[in-house]
Formats: sequence, C-alpha cells, structure tokens
Amino acid sequence: MRLVTFSLLCGLAVGSYQGAIAKVDWNNAESCKECHADIYKEWETTRHAQAWKSKQFTEQSQNRTKAECLPCHAPKPIFETGIGKENILRDENRESGVNCISCHRQNQKVLGPFKDTKGECNPAPTSEFKDNSTCQMCHKNTSEEWKTSSFSHEGSKNYSTCAKCHMKPVKRPAAKGGIAKEVFQHVTYGGYDLKALQESVRDLTVTVDKGKIHVTITNDCAGHTLPSGTVGRQLLIMTAVKDENEKTVDMHREVFEKGDNKDKKDTSIPVDKKLDLTYDAKIGSGEIVVKVLYKSMPIIKDKDAIEVTEKKANF
Repeated sequence: MRLVTFSLLCGLAVGSYQGAIAKVDWNNAESCKECHADIYKEWETTRHAQAWKSKQFTEQSQNRTKAECLPCHAPKPIFETGIGKENILRDENRESGVNCISCHRQNQKVLGPFKDTKGECNPAPTSEFKDNSTCQMCHKNTSEEWKTSSFSHEGSKNYSTCAKCHMKPVKRPAAKGGIAKEVFQHVTYGGYDLKALQESVRDLTVTVDKGKIHVTITNDCAGHTLPSGTVGRQLLIMTAVKDENEKTVDMHREVFEKGDNKDKKDTSIPVDKKLDLTYDAKIGSGEIVVKVLYKSMPIIKDKDAIEVTEKKANF
C-alpha cells in the first residue's frame, strides 16, 4: 500500500489524492514524493537535502560537535517549535537534513499557502509562506539584511521575497492529479548556483579615466549583502592590469567576507550600495581584466573558487 504525507512548500494540491492510502506517516519525508514527485526530485538536489551530511557542514561543525550549528541542519518542524523561536534539533532522520517535515508539519496537519485544499495529511493554509517568516528561522542574518533593503518594501521596483528569488515560480500541478497553478520550485538557487551568483553581481563595470581604473559593483540585485549567509563566505574582486603584450604588470585582490562582527569583521558589500574601487593604471595603454570569484569557505584556494563573471576594458 502507498503512504502519503505532507507537501513541500507550495506543494498542496486542490482536491484529494485518489490512490490507495493506508495512513499518513508523519515522520517520513520520503513518502511525500508519492504525490509531489517533481517537488521532491528538486529538493533532493538542494543544499537543504544535504544539510546534515555535506562535507562542508561536517568540517565547519567539527564533525557535528558544535551544538550551535546543529538545529538548523536537522530541525524539528518549525511550526511546532514556533515561528520566530529558536530551532530545535530533532532526534530522528537527521540524514535528510531540512526536509518536508521541517518546513510544513504542524502536529497532525500540513501547512501551505493554498486555501481549499484536501488530503489525508489534513492540509491547511497559512500566510507565513507568503513572506520570509519560515526562511528566517534558519537564515536570520540574511532576513534582517533583507528587512533593511528596498527589496522588503511592497510597491518598490525591487520588492521581492526569499522564495521569489531563490525558488522561482513555475506553472504546474502542485501534486499528482491537481490542476496547473503557479507554485514555487524547490531548487533553492543560491551561493552554489552560478546563475544565481551572476544575477547578484550583474552590475559590474570597469573604466579607465585619466590614468585611474574604476571598478564598481552596485549591490541592487541580491536583496542582501554580498556575500550573505554563513560566516566566512567570500566575494573576491581580482583586477589585472595588462600591457599591450598581454603581460600582467599589476594585480589587485579585494576580499569581501561575511562576518558576525564578533569573531570576524563583516566586510560584505551592503545591500543597495555601490562599491567603487580606484587604482592607478601605472601604464599609458593596455587592458584591464576584472574577475569576480566566490568562495563558500575561506580555506578554498583562489584557483578553485567559482568564477562568477569577468569584465574587460581597453585604454
């Protein structure tokens, strides 16, 4: 017999599932894929699914011994803990990281954004999926950055939420047998996705005027600092000055690192701000090559960092 449980975000179907249902398994997120195959398949590719067992988390949490790191990587259902409260580390199924249960279960029902939904998992609507309330349970610092930005102001040209940028809307049935509607993908594009990184730094320019090199980045695309999230993430701006023979005659390396202003100073680029780096060209003519690199951890070597974008200018 088939088991059916709660949906993932925006994954509640209108109408009831008609398959052979034995009971609701409230502790097994894997059974969600019976009705929500597309969403479950997307979730499996994400950092959420790897939150407990990824190499990076294992290293940064000192093999899961740093207690303060653990609750967000295998949390109990956030609606049961209480929105706005501190997450609690769950006892079971930690290997599945941040899963369907983590974000949607509330005791013997499942919460989502849609009204008039029916199913064996007792779906119920909540407004908290329409803002950043659920995301901020683990992403507190980034959420606070968003709140101070133009992206949090309804009616502004930049207005957006976490889901609109990081999950992307798509029209399809939310569940097996449902009607097509606008739901959010569960891919969660972010710092490990090249396209998301490129979108964040698309306002990069390089010019040379009167012997001065000007490299600018305007952080009006991300909705939070660049970089944001985990302490230690870095955005690097590498500026090479090359002569007419393409020989590098000067190099500048600027590092913008996410910190907590306690153990590590936060030098990330503020949201809605323009960064202007100015250098002497040192030669009369040549080429400027600017590369933007991203590191999820500072121990990553420059040569192994993600190359986000490159801009060139002749002078």
